[in-house]
Amino acid sequence: MMLRRLHAYLSIACAPIILFFCLSGALQLFDWHTPRDGYRPPVLVQQIAMLHKKQRFAVPQARRPAPPGPGKEERPRPAPAFRTVLLRWLFLFATLALTASTLLGLWMGLTHVKRRRLGWILLAGGTILPVLIVAL
Repeated sequence: MMLRRLHAYLSIACAPIILFFCLSGALQLFDWHTPRDGYRPPVLVQQIAMLHKKQRFAVPQARRPAPPGPGKEERPRPAPAFRTVLLRWLFLFATLALTASTLLGLWMGLTHVKRRRLGWILLAGGTILPVLIVAL
């Protein structure tokens, strides 16, 4: 019984971080965080991607492409292979399933624990602590 309670409280405290990584990772699956010809992602999307990948809440520095050498032309990005696209959709499905599972677990944890106030305090701490650390 004590192990189940510990699991519930740890899950409640970690749920905000799990949700952040699920949703920020989903943005990166299809390169929605990367500027390219004719597309400039919102600054917040770029900042979230940097936080996910580099643990910094900043817009990545734009890199200038090297000028093409003599006789070389700039080539457009090749389209991803079918298996890559299929894998991205599978990962998106897994991300959405983990997000739904985490939200359901949060609901169960907050409604079925004996110490609900402690559950809400842990959820608030799991949400606020990472934001404070990023803000420092």
